[in-house]
Amino acid sequence: MLDELVKVFDDFTKKSRIQELETFSREHGIPFKRKMSYEKRPTKLKGFKPFIKKGTKRMIGVMEVTPTQFEGEIKFYDFLRTRDLETKSQSTIEVYCKELDSPYCMVSPKSAFKKMKNIFVTEEMELPFISEFQNKYYISEDTEDTFILRPSVMELMADYKGLTLEAKGDYLLLYYKNKEIKVHQVLEHLKLVEELVALICYDDSEDYV
Repeated sequence: MLDELVKVFDDFTKKSRIQELETFSREHGIPFKRKMSYEKRPTKLKGFKPFIKKGTKRMIGVMEVTPTQFEGEIKFYDFLRTRDLETKSQSTIEVYCKELDSPYCMVSPKSAFKKMKNIFVTEEMELPFISEFQNKYYISEDTEDTFILRPSVMELMADYKGLTLEAKGDYLLLYYKNKEIKVHQVLEHLKLVEELVALICYDDSEDYV
């Protein structure tokens, strides 16, 4: 019954969004699928933060891009999760890159509470240049390494307010929590994620490890 209600919801409320993304894909020669099954996604992806919460999950407006700066694949889609008849949607850019091989790392915008905490608590900084970035972004406590947080990567991320980066193994996600990227900004974000991954994998000019 819930699956039928979800389908009706998607068909009614997301029809225009899917059509806009499909038109964008056609104009830029990007392969496009209207929907993608969540259940068939790789198991290792399902441990990322957006996917672990309960609910009926699906992807719509799926674009599949072959990157030029590394070997792998980039997918753009709106990830929808419905629970207790409430649906949340956020655009997600998913990257598969054979050369990434990242320990778990999550970098997300700090909440107002965490920003206030910094005023009263001095956190130990492992990196000499990270304090300014860390005033605005939270780096997960279970991050096992910081090689992914080169200055060039942090500088590029800082230009996109509200952006979250999450990586583990050969997968990386970029997303804004509970927010859809506007269609006219999709291409910019596809280029952004390709540049970020290329910096992570190949830029050793500021490698401090």
